[in-house]
Formats: sequence, structure tokens, C-alpha cells
Amino acid sequence: MAELIPGAFMVSTDSCSDATWDDFLAECPGGHHEQSTPWGAVKSRYGWTPQRVTLRREGRILGGFQILTRRVGRVLKIGYVCKGPILSAWDSEALEACVQAVDSFARRNGISYLVADLPYNGQPLVDAFQKIGFVAHPNHLPPSAMMKATTIVDLRPELPEVLARMTKTSRYNIKRGEREGVTVREGNADDIPIFRQLMLQLCARLQTSATPPEPDFFQNLFRVFSPKGHISLFLAEYQNQVVSAGVVFFFGNTARLWKVGWSGEAAKACPNNVLWWGAMKNAKERGCEFFDLVGIDDKIAKQALTGRPMSIEEAGSAHFKLGFGGEVLVLPGQYTRFYNPVLKLVGSESGAAFISSRGARSALKLTRKLWARTAK
Repeated sequence: MAELIPGAFMVSTDSCSDATWDDFLAECPGGHHEQSTPWGAVKSRYGWTPQRVTLRREGRILGGFQILTRRVGRVLKIGYVCKGPILSAWDSEALEACVQAVDSFARRNGISYLVADLPYNGQPLVDAFQKIGFVAHPNHLPPSAMMKATTIVDLRPELPEVLARMTKTSRYNIKRGEREGVTVREGNADDIPIFRQLMLQLCARLQTSATPPEPDFFQNLFRVFSPKGHISLFLAEYQNQVVSAGVVFFFGNTARLWKVGWSGEAAKACPNNVLWWGAMKNAKERGCEFFDLVGIDDKIAKQALTGRPMSIEEAGSAHFKLGFGGEVLVLPGQYTRFYNPVLKLVGSESGAAFISSRGARSALKLTRKLWARTAK
């Protein structure tokens, strides 16, 4: 252990559980379930190795990160820090120590390619990462389709005020769905296959790949996260049939609607509006202060921040989420460093043209498949 700032040391661990770290995350601004040890435990079942590095002073955690690593063939090793590093306060010395620790970890462990997907409040980290050689993650390299913006509903007011902040259309659709007889119930492990089928149906209509792709991922997710009440499944029923569903994480003061599914049926009964409102009400009952709708297009988000009204055609699928009256948040983004010289070339501006070659596509094919397994 090296003393990086007065009285503070970096501590590395690969233990399967760490209640101290998880408690720190839950209390820390920006703490996210994908930095938690249960998340690492789930990912370890699919070939990833979770490790944590924490900055501590007199036993108290000041900051740190969990990193997932995985080998690609015999040569390459990739690393992924999702929604980290996390700090209890944006102290400049602690911030730089954590960023340097990410770089040092990568070098010591022979990582070829590392991506840091910064936490929601991680804008202060950007300069520090760029200073040591990280660059904005190239769009032409995996992992792709990472979240760049979101919208967060404030649950601290009373429910009538939360409802009043929504658009007129969203309020109408919620009330209409309730009048039509749409009900929401909290599911259990027996309902997971129903949810996954609804998710696959939605992905098929959107012509996107279902993530995570593993058939048993949600069973493992609930097995690990359920004991501490960090996850729930909500199902919307119409005429005794489950037509839509959503998986919600409860972590710290925030609930996150992480994955959703919809059969496409009963559209006029607005089951999705009722489902999301039901999940919000449940989150408020649990004491959550915020409800994260998890992901909107960043171009739409930036336009929404200008205050100019957008039509449904302009906003596209984001129109539904924006209707819930949340605060639009453009995220700090993802930053990458290539420690392997060949990958550094591929990640450069000229690399976009290079990877169109047959040889480069073959070299990256396996990497893309493995990175796809990190998708949220």
C-alpha cells in the first residue's frame, strides 16, 4: 500500500463481498448498483473478474472503484469501470489519487484496453482522466450503445405534485389506463420468464439485440440482489394477462427502471404509463428520493435542455420518458485508454477507416462479442 495523499492509502481486494464498500456506495452521491459487490458477483458467473480498489484513511473509505476484467484469447485483457470511480466528496487530491489508481491498476494487471464509464456526477473526473492519456471513447469500438443521457424524476414532493409535473398527455394516459382496468403488481422469481419473454418481444419490434443475452442472467440477478431488497420486478396486467413489465433497482436514494418489456398488446389501455407510475409510487413508499428512467438519446436530451418544445416526431422514443417530468441529465461520458499499441492505433481517428478492413474486423470480432456482455 502506497500513501497517495496524507494519511490515505489505496487498498485492493478481490473478495466476493464487501459490506463496507456497498454501504459506502449506498450513502455516496453517484453510488450505483453496477459498482456494488453483488453486481460483481453476478458478472463473475459470465467470465468477468471483479476487483475493488479503495482509498482509505484510518479505515474510512474516501473513494474508489470496482473494475471488471476479462481475457480475450491469449493476448488481450480488457477492463471496465462502470459508473466509477466514486468519491464521497470532490476533493482534488482524492480525485486524482483515484484516477491514478485506475491507471496503475491497468498497468500492473496487464490490461490492454480499459473503459471508464463515469458516474452521473462524475464531470470533475473528466479532466483528470484526460490528463493521464484517456480519450473520449471512440464510437467505432466496443462497448457501444452506452448511456449518454437520462431523465430523473424527483420523488421528494407529495405524489400529487409528482404527477402534476408530468405532461398533460402522460397524466391522461395514466388515468386512462387505470380506468381501463390496468393493474400493477410486484412479481417474484416465478415471473422472471414472463418478463424476459416480454423483453424479447419488445427488442424484436425495435429490431435490437436483447441485453443481457444470457437466458439465466435475471435469475442470477434476483438471487444475488433480492436478499437485501435491492431489486424488484413489476408487472402490468390487463384483462388477467401480463402485458408489460419492468425490473427496478433500489440502491441508495435512487430507484432505476433498468430493463422493460412489452408484448405490444393493449396499447390503447396505456399499460406502460400505469406500470411506470406504479413503480414510482412503490419507490417513494420505500423512501427513494429519485427515480431514474435510465437512458434517452443525448441529442434529444441537449435539445430538451434548451427548453424548446419538441414534437413526438422530433423526440422519438424519448418522448415517452420526457413526459414523466423528470430532470434531463447529460452524463459525463465514457473514457478509454489503450495500453496495447495495436489497439491504440485502432482507437485513433485513422482507426475508424482501418477497422473497415477484413483483417481488422476479424481481430475485433471476439472483442465485440465479449464487450456485448457488459451491456446494461
